[in-house]
Amino acid sequence: MKIVTTIFIWCCIVWSAVAQDFPDSKGTNFWFAVLPNFHNSLEILPFDEALQQEHQLYILISADTITNGVITLRNDAGEVRTEPFTITNPQEVYQFRTYTIPYELVGWNQSGLIDYSAMQTETVAEQSIHISTDHEVTVYVANQAPLTSEAFLVLPTDALAEDYVVASYKSDIDWIGPTTPSSNSTPSQFCVVATEDGTDVTLLPSAATFKSPNLEPQTIRLNKGQVYLVQVDPRVTSRSDLTGSLVRASKPVAVFGGHQRAIVPLEQKKMLTSRDCLIEQMNPIRTWGKSAYATPLAWSSNEVRTGENLYRVIAAFDSTKVFIDGVQVAEIHAHSYYEGQLTAAMELITSKPSMVALLKKTSSASGVGLSNDGDPFMMLVPPAEQFMDKYRFVSIQAYRYVLINNKPEPVSTVYTEQWLNVVIPTAAVPSLVIDGNPVNSRDFQQIGTTRFSYAQLRVTDGVHEASADEPFGIYVYGYGEANSYGYIGGMAFRPLDVKPPVIYGTHQCGVFEGIAADSSIGDTRIHSVQIVAGSEQNVNVSIAPYTPPAASVQFSATLIDPYADGSFILEAVDNAKQSARSTVTIPGFTISAISVTNSPAPVDTSRIFAIGKYVCDTLWIHNYGVFPRTIFRISSSLGSLIAQPETPLEIQPGSRVAVVACRKFDSAGLYSDTLFVWDSCSPRPVYRFVNDVRSDTEPPYTARPGSPCNDTVIAVVGDDRLVDFGIQQSVIRTDLLVNCSVRLLDSSALQYRYQVEVTDKRYDAIYGFEATDSAGNRAVIVDTIPGFTIALNNGPDWFSSNPPWSEEIGDMVCDTIWLSNYGLFPQVITDILLRVNIRFSVPQHQLPISVYPGTSVPLLVCYQPAAVTGVPDADTLELFDECIAKGIELLGNGVPAYLSGSSRCDVTVTTKVISPSSAVQVYPAPADDHLHVFVPGSAVQTTARVLDVTGALIAMLTLQPDGEQRYLADVSDLPGGLFLLQITTNTGLVTKPLIIR
Repeated sequence: MKIVTTIFIWCCIVWSAVAQDFPDSKGTNFWFAVLPNFHNSLEILPFDEALQQEHQLYILISADTITNGVITLRNDAGEVRTEPFTITNPQEVYQFRTYTIPYELVGWNQSGLIDYSAMQTETVAEQSIHISTDHEVTVYVANQAPLTSEAFLVLPTDALAEDYVVASYKSDIDWIGPTTPSSNSTPSQFCVVATEDGTDVTLLPSAATFKSPNLEPQTIRLNKGQVYLVQVDPRVTSRSDLTGSLVRASKPVAVFGGHQRAIVPLEQKKMLTSRDCLIEQMNPIRTWGKSAYATPLAWSSNEVRTGENLYRVIAAFDSTKVFIDGVQVAEIHAHSYYEGQLTAAMELITSKPSMVALLKKTSSASGVGLSNDGDPFMMLVPPAEQFMDKYRFVSIQAYRYVLINNKPEPVSTVYTEQWLNVVIPTAAVPSLVIDGNPVNSRDFQQIGTTRFSYAQLRVTDGVHEASADEPFGIYVYGYGEANSYGYIGGMAFRPLDVKPPVIYGTHQCGVFEGIAADSSIGDTRIHSVQIVAGSEQNVNVSIAPYTPPAASVQFSATLIDPYADGSFILEAVDNAKQSARSTVTIPGFTISAISVTNSPAPVDTSRIFAIGKYVCDTLWIHNYGVFPRTIFRISSSLGSLIAQPETPLEIQPGSRVAVVACRKFDSAGLYSDTLFVWDSCSPRPVYRFVNDVRSDTEPPYTARPGSPCNDTVIAVVGDDRLVDFGIQQSVIRTDLLVNCSVRLLDSSALQYRYQVEVTDKRYDAIYGFEATDSAGNRAVIVDTIPGFTIALNNGPDWFSSNPPWSEEIGDMVCDTIWLSNYGLFPQVITDILLRVNIRFSVPQHQLPISVYPGTSVPLLVCYQPAAVTGVPDADTLELFDECIAKGIELLGNGVPAYLSGSSRCDVTVTTKVISPSSAVQVYPAPADDHLHVFVPGSAVQTTARVLDVTGALIAMLTLQPDGEQRYLADVSDLPGGLFLLQITTNTGLVTKPLIIR
């Protein structure tokens, strides 16, 4: 698949500040051919030497220096005649003349004889004339015949080009039968002369010809000096006109347009009678301009005033707008023309380059039997852009001959009036000099409101020179009896190519094949093509050999790294010094795994899975380049199934796409599989898998997601590991159920889900399943849900009681409660709660307590009565797992304390104490970091003493108020152990036991 690439082109016209050596009408190499004229008395010409002298081809050559040259003439038989010459006096014009007939092209009307079989129309002809010199010269040619002549300026080969549009005039066909023209019928015509061998010429006629009856194009190959004559087919229509015909050649050619013998204007044929041959060499399209000045042609001394001179504006490009004196009068398309009457000087402006031709009208009226001076000629108007500041031109003269003593002798001149029209900037008129003499400024008239003026000036026969301080234009013409000539007096042939080269091409598979071309109509061809230095990015560029000026130049570029984009800037310059720069881009294969860019190696990955099991992976690819890239196919070396995406798929720059690749294997082993993405040319490896394929040897398993309270549990029987095949069957083993019930919630090929409800959370629950997977692996799965299996004093009940304690008031007693584990799992007690936590306490250093199955562990609990009240002190001790608790009731009674001693009289005194000296309470017991002190109804000092059992002072504590009759002390710095706490109140000193954990 080829992709047409859009190329961004920056164009500019580059004109050197130094004057350019562009061609003009001077040169050293010239080619031309002679279009058919209408020769009266053709049948007697071979026998009348005097008459032959009036049917002459004049070649006039002027030079600025002593010059040598050769005129080479080739007739219709291919016979070559050479005429060397030397110009010794540059002030004189060298003149060569010869009998016209052997060198004139033969049309279908041979001066009154209609002969299609002998015509050279649309066949390759040999008649051409070549002039070469050792210094530059100017060449003028006159095709002279009685009452029908024309002259033209011959362009040197360096002023020629490949593209032309023809100027001509309407055919004058009179029919004597349905399709039979009369002997006076004359056609619109043109010819092409090749200047190099192997020249391919393509013609697009604007009117029906013998080989292009439907205006179809035709292509002919000509060698150097060969000629191709084109005339309208007179059998189709009577007024067909070849004006606007397109000529395109592969090499420079010379093109001559005109008419065999025309009445102008043809629409007034009934009132006008005299006719004349029209010939002018066509200017290449690339030398056309957008501005021209059409000036009235001088009236001859006696021409009739019937009819008007004409002008034509001929287009090479579509949508060419025509303005006369600033007002748009028409819009014409390519190869067409706009015609008007030339009654006054005018400025002709066109929106695109155009060619302007003037047509002199017929001078004689019909029915009067007189031949007046002047007759039709066709003259191209030089565009103002091609004016020069100096010219050399010739006012042509020919002669009438009679036989005197059997020798032809001239008896009179043909042309009685010689004219020169000059168009010049008004400000430069005073500087105009002709033949060394200034021109009277009063002879000039301004052209409309432009800055140009014109004059019609009478001149003499022969060579003339004109110069001025600024560029100007000249039009040369002359009149004789029923005869005239007119030609463009000279011009520069600067390429006025308005279009720079174009650069285009296609890329495929990392290769760009391109062309730099300057081959459109009017283009000046390629002068140079080069790479802008330093612009190459990841490309190797090659420019094909070429010889300037070239219609096109081929180039190619190849990516160095096929996995990266490439670019370069190409510059092409044409012969008009216009340049085009193009940034040529070549997209690389920029699709890869998401973690890499232009590395050629794929990303490695591995998987373990079971024999015969489809496994799908989602793999990401991305476009790290700057161009959208289309993936036409995704494949793997082992034929993995590509589930997504569908292809073809376009991935935008910076975007990523997921590829799902699925595969299975029928036997165990290690398999390497590479994933490829394909553009339109080749694959690129992006991922390489190492597939570890194994047999399913593991039976199903069970899983029990955690349940905080273990009352209702979801149990899963699964077979969904990498190499598992899935569950074939799973059943509940009711014979294994203990302390629970089980029911199936749902099932799939990979999992069965069950709900297990525990009957009594004080006991362990046991459940079981029997499962078989698709590989035949069978398992009996038994699982246990732990219960809260701690017994207080060997009982499983939720709540129990402990025998009551009895202790003297003011003292503390600690005793043991046994914790037993009657279950199957270890039980860990991390928290013990006393609901009241005043008289009873649990030393915290015992926690956590681990109780293993079938064992008992002591729990130390302390009691300190405060008074003998007759009502037992009561509290509840609670043990917790995550969600439930077990408790034991604690009871204690305070008994009186008996104090005895001897009095001073040695009498034994016994005192029964039923309440402590104070109701001061200290808790918790044991204490960790903080100690709370309760002193009801008494004031207390803010310090307390901590003594060891020997009475030694250990520390002083600061008591901070912590509510009404409550205080808080920091004991975090005290070591663990048994101490005495002395507190001073308003009733005395209170000593309390203090246990620090």
